[in-house]
Amino acid sequence: MDYLQSFSLRDFLIFSPESYFKLFELSNKTLWPLHIPLVLLAIIALVLLYKRQHFASRVILVWLGLVWAFVGYSYFRVYYSQIATYAQSISYALWAEACLLFLYAFFANHESINTLKVPYEKWRWTIHRR
Repeated sequence: MDYLQSFSLRDFLIFSPESYFKLFELSNKTLWPLHIPLVLLAIIALVLLYKRQHFASRVILVWLGLVWAFVGYSYFRVYYSQIATYAQSISYALWAEACLLFLYAFFANHESINTLKVPYEKWRWTIHRR
């Protein structure tokens, strides 16, 4: 029974942290040029949220759905499945989440979201009041 005390949490890892970081590095090297347009799209999404355009919520939901589907395929299905057997299940879950985001973007009523306006002065006063 004494040999059970010699185990540490590191002994129960399926793969080493070095292999995980190397996998993450390889996926980022492969996808490198896509980082710049994705950051620009995120900035555009923030501007649309700030401006409260009538189409902003739909555009942002479609963009998030595309990002979820892309991550589900490019990282979990292609790279992470090399070292983890459950990665394909995670990719299916991310694809299902992307489908739900698309359905919500196209079939939900977004008028209540788009017409919600909070006056800046009132918002600022409630934060400083605390």
